[in-house]
Amino acid sequence: MEDLDRGLVSVRSGSNNLVSWRLLGTEAQGIGFNVYRAGTKLNSTPITASTNYLDPGAAANASYTVRAVVDGAEQGDSPASLSFANGDLDVRMQVPAGGTTPDGMAYTYSADDASIADADGDGRDEIMYGAAAIDDNGSLLWRSGLGHGDSLHVGDLIPSRAGLEVYRPSESTSQPTDAMLAARTGARIWTHASCGCDNGRGVAGDIYAGSAGAEAWSSSVDGLSNTSGQNVGRKPSSTNFLIRWDGDPVRELLDQTRIDKYGTGGDTRLLTASGVSSNNTTKATPALSGDLFGDWREEVVWRLSDSRAVSP
Repeated sequence: MEDLDRGLVSVRSGSNNLVSWRLLGTEAQGIGFNVYRAGTKLNSTPITASTNYLDPGAAANASYTVRAVVDGAEQGDSPASLSFANGDLDVRMQVPAGGTTPDGMAYTYSADDASIADADGDGRDEIMYGAAAIDDNGSLLWRSGLGHGDSLHVGDLIPSRAGLEVYRPSESTSQPTDAMLAARTGARIWTHASCGCDNGRGVAGDIYAGSAGAEAWSSSVDGLSNTSGQNVGRKPSSTNFLIRWDGDPVRELLDQTRIDKYGTGGDTRLLTASGVSSNNTTKATPALSGDLFGDWREEVVWRLSDSRAVSP
C-alpha cells in the first residue's frame, strides 16, 4: 500500500478556487471533512458527499488545509495545499543532451512504450506489445501472429467475459485490419476484415453509456464497434487517447492538446490548452495522463511549447 497524504490541491477556476483532496482507501465510510483557508474554517458542516470544495472569490494563491472528521471528532491538519494559481502548474525539466542514432536520426528524449497488465490472472504483470505477450518469468506467453500495430489497449474491455482483453489495429495489409484478443491466450475474440492498408490508429474504452463495456474504433474501420465488433454508432472525432476528465462513468477523448466529450450526434469540446504542445508528431502524445492526485479523475501533463517545463 502506498504512503499517501491528502494530496490537497487548489486549482483556479474563474474567480474561484476548486479545492480537492484524497479519500484514502483505509478510511471509514462515514468520514467527513472540514476545509480551512489560512486557518479559517469555510464550511458550516462536515463535507461527506465529495472530496472537493469550491471557494468563491478567494485569492488565487490562497493556502488551504483539510481536517478529517471521524465519529464527530475533528482530526489534525493535512499538509498545506499545492496551488495551481493560474489553473495549471509548470514543472521545470532538466533537458538531457541530445545525440544521433546509428542510422543518423537526431534525438533528445529517446524512449519506447509497452502496455503492462496481469494477463493471466496470477497476480504478476506481463508485458504486452505488438503481436506478443511476455510472461513475468521472461518467457513467451503468447504470439498472435497478427504482426505490428501502432497502438494497443489492454483492460477489462468486455466486462461480461472473464479476464482482460487486448485491442489493436494492424499495419499489415494482409492481416485483419483490427482485432480484439484474449489477454490470457492471444485468441481472437473478433476481428474486421483486412482493409489492404496500414491501419495506423485504434482506441478501445468506454466512451458511450448507450453500449455496455468498452467501445473500439480505428482509422480504417467505419463507425464505433461494441464488445462484439458490431457497429453501434458514429466514429469519434479523434482516434488517439482517452482520459477520465469530467467525473462521469464514461471516458473522454484526449488528442493533441484538447479534450472532447463523445456524443452520438457530435463531440463537445471540454478543453483546449494553450501554450503547450504534444509529442511525437502525428501520434500527438501528452507527457503523461492519469489520476495524479487520487481524486478519481485524471489529469493530463503536456510540455510547454518551448520544452522548458511540463504543465499539468
